[in-house]
Amino acid sequence: MRCTGEVLERLDLEDLMITNEAYESLECDDTRTTGVAAATRSELEAASEWLETLCFREPDVPTDTRTDNENEANLAWVADGILRPPGKPNYNGLYSGGNLYVDFTSFFAMGDASDGSGVSHGRRLSKTGVMVHEMFHAVQARYPILEGPKPKWVVEAMAVAVQIAWLHRTGLTDATSLDRFYDFPLHRPDSLVNEYRTFRWWLWLGEVLAAPDRVGYLADLLIEFDFAEHEGLADLQTWLEDRSLGLYELFPAFIADFANRPVHFSSIHDERLRYRDDRVVEEEHSGRVREIAAEAVRVKAEVPDGEAARLTIRIRPDHEDLHLAVGETDYSMPGGASAFASSQMDLKPEFRDPAWVAARNVFQTVVTGGGDAPEFLARVSNVGRDPVATDARDFRLEFELEPIDGCSFSATLSGDTTSTSAAGRVARFSTSGGSTSTGLMTNPGNVQGMAGFLEQLAGDRMSDEERAELRAGAAAWQREAAALPTETLGITLIEMDPAAGANAQLASALGGFRLTASVFDQPIEPGFRGALEPGLIQVLTGDFDRDMTAQTRFAWAPGEPGSGSIEITDYQDNRLTGTINAVLEAQGVRNPETGEPLRLQVSASFLAKPHNPLQGQLGCLPDD
Repeated sequence: MRCTGEVLERLDLEDLMITNEAYESLECDDTRTTGVAAATRSELEAASEWLETLCFREPDVPTDTRTDNENEANLAWVADGILRPPGKPNYNGLYSGGNLYVDFTSFFAMGDASDGSGVSHGRRLSKTGVMVHEMFHAVQARYPILEGPKPKWVVEAMAVAVQIAWLHRTGLTDATSLDRFYDFPLHRPDSLVNEYRTFRWWLWLGEVLAAPDRVGYLADLLIEFDFAEHEGLADLQTWLEDRSLGLYELFPAFIADFANRPVHFSSIHDERLRYRDDRVVEEEHSGRVREIAAEAVRVKAEVPDGEAARLTIRIRPDHEDLHLAVGETDYSMPGGASAFASSQMDLKPEFRDPAWVAARNVFQTVVTGGGDAPEFLARVSNVGRDPVATDARDFRLEFELEPIDGCSFSATLSGDTTSTSAAGRVARFSTSGGSTSTGLMTNPGNVQGMAGFLEQLAGDRMSDEERAELRAGAAAWQREAAALPTETLGITLIEMDPAAGANAQLASALGGFRLTASVFDQPIEPGFRGALEPGLIQVLTGDFDRDMTAQTRFAWAPGEPGSGSIEITDYQDNRLTGTINAVLEAQGVRNPETGEPLRLQVSASFLAKPHNPLQGQLGCLPDD
């Protein structure tokens, strides 16, 4: 590190006369342990070594001989006036004319809050990070990207991404939200500041690619492209296609996964649906979405206390360039990343599976009354298979709020399944155990009842010795059951085949979707709302070739691969509502190409609303 002449002149006017030592030697000697030059050099050296481990090229800056060991080293400048040009904003750092300049006051950006500098945490972060930001511009100068038009959503946003990654790596966090609007095209932000704030895209893409420190992949991306055509969009798409990816899949996923808050949009249309018990409430909204952008609609569903309704949001007429996201889920690809989903998109629309077509760009959930009306942020993104050729497009969203009487559920599925959704009835549930096969075998009361039933069934045909043996076996069975976790909540969801009528057992025999979930040792009382930890979740998707015995069973339990959660949104004497979310693995079935177990993601919303209290082995459907 060297001090520019203007810094030296400034320091000469402020010599430390008390110690008879010049500020120049204190602040501009980078071999010391303290001072502006030493502290700045230490930060840049550490960041340079980090970028080298990520396979980036060396910064394009002059070199000079170090004063402490006479080795050649990169040269940067501690500067003052050059960072404060007349009529322009001040800079904390600058890469210009092949030289890297760092603000003289950046020294006060380092250290912890106890350094006595009085500098705010946000200022400390910005100055420390800007040094690395500007140094990365010197790295970019070694690649073709700075030879072309230099689109800022690429050049500057990548530098901010590296800056933020460095701050996180060194234990600091981003001090501000730094969010941009995504109802403007990804590659054409509405302002200069939002060009910089597109760094969120580059960090998110690094997470998807599992890149080191979320930015390691940029070293490969920068090698062969100058990002000159179509504001850099064409080169990005080419690079992604070489890796069997594309903006067609990634941009809608980004909108779902990240751009899922109102702050990400400059304007939002509000839609309000009010419950009617005598009919389905229907509304619609027409809009226009820019290319490689998304429009947001905030939907509020007002349902009275004690009632429930099914909310549906869909894009109609559908178009393959339009993609619906609600919450953190992308609904434009039923079946997720499974081979079935991909193959359907590759087909011409007239040859696609009707069930897949009906499920695409459709969101459904159960809304229960009580408390504040829930809000859902729906986003319609627009990107075609050829992103460069994508134009702004009109769309129409349809909304339905359908009253629910009784027990029902709706579910979305993705992963290794041809089923994309399911809807049906809550066949059985219990808040005291026994409504699932697992709970039946672990509930002491159920075990005692079954033992008594067997004894009655035998009647007088059983000898006293046989009866004593049966009772002894039943007692041992009860002791074993008492030692096991007790099912305190059990739920069975079944998709009803029309041929089954209201018969749950017949519906199961016909082989449709079936989900069972058990919660152990977590008793709940009316009025409870919150999360429960499931002890077991099992799913049959309804996929089979010949008969229901060929169905694949997916399961998850604590400690096994995947995840599971249950959220109770309302529990009263005559109603239980909630959601079940799980990632499950197939039992004994593997992908023939990868050898990995098949995986299933399921999200189910349910309403159990009988006319009797939720106690004992109750359900919404008869079993015979």
